[in-house]
Amino acid sequence: MLISRAMLGAALLLPTLFLGCGGGNDADLATPPLDRKAVQALVDKAVPAEALPGALVAVREASGPTLGFAAGRGRIEPAAALRAEARFRAGSVLKLLIATVVLQLVEEGRLSLAAPLGELLPPDRVGRFNYRGQITLEQLLNHSSGLGDTATGAAHDADVLSHPGKLRSEQDYLDAALLEPQQPPGAHAYANTNYILLGLIIDRAAGRSWRAEVRQRLFARLGMRDSSLPEPADLEMPAPFAHGYESVEGVGLVDVSRISPSMAGAAGGHALVTSTADLARFAAALFGGALYRSPATLERMLRFVPAEPIGDMDYAYGLGVMRHQLPDGRVFLGHGGASAGYSCAILYDPSRRLVVVAARNGSDLGSTYLDLALPVARYLQQER
Repeated sequence: MLISRAMLGAALLLPTLFLGCGGGNDADLATPPLDRKAVQALVDKAVPAEALPGALVAVREASGPTLGFAAGRGRIEPAAALRAEARFRAGSVLKLLIATVVLQLVEEGRLSLAAPLGELLPPDRVGRFNYRGQITLEQLLNHSSGLGDTATGAAHDADVLSHPGKLRSEQDYLDAALLEPQQPPGAHAYANTNYILLGLIIDRAAGRSWRAEVRQRLFARLGMRDSSLPEPADLEMPAPFAHGYESVEGVGLVDVSRISPSMAGAAGGHALVTSTADLARFAAALFGGALYRSPATLERMLRFVPAEPIGDMDYAYGLGVMRHQLPDGRVFLGHGGASAGYSCAILYDPSRRLVVVAARNGSDLGSTYLDLALPVARYLQQER
């Protein structure tokens, strides 16, 4: 249900994630007015009549307004068109928000990137992790801890679909991770375990839940009024929202909107309810340097560890940020995520301070990137 290495590889066979921290004057970045009909045509094309249910896109250029687009259905039965302002569940995109909060706590002196896991959490949480004295906070953020993955795989996904209201604790996921091989820290290996632990670390450092910290530090500060982090037992979504659909063998498309937000903890899952406009606002603020006291913190966030190449692209991971370099030298960063019934990608182009956020109420992350986000981003990068 969450973004995995295999899903990421399938999604990123072509350029995917647009990143950077913007510089220069807005006047230097001025472009002709966006042709809304042209963008809408691209969104419509991503949802042909036989492909259900729908697609969402938000576009923000430099300091301009955020424009929303939608196509397809927000609900299959009874049929309802998808609205541009519809909320959805954003999966592992939450990792980017969690990393932002962790680095804010580092700036405040409440955490240290060099602190070992064994000092960040008590023995009842991490006592069975072999390398707890060597794994640092920074290595949790960039997935170089060597810990095994969790909250992924066919058995986990089947259990989620069979028991959507089941409350799953962080400890449940840590126990599952302990069944996987543990490697010495150092090499990058994407694992949801890292961010489940980071949620617990925020709880301890801040003296309240990671949900409360994200709400105050990001949602309230940025005016992200469409965004929420429902408590684990709250399966509802505020209207308007896109119903999420999963294909089940022998049944067809099943509405999986109502799944416990406890699924995967701070690693993503169904935890984050948001809109494309809110995520565009967040990405513009983050990569524009507005969420940290010092520019050095954003620079540290964009310090990458190498990872296995994907296709013909170099791939690396920063502190909660993905980075890809294309053969022509262009560099893009952002984050994507897939959960039951939903998929989402944030794309940021530093040369124009362009944000593209794409989402679907279906979990095919590859299609969200390749059929939706990239065509829109490429059009916007052209001279208009």
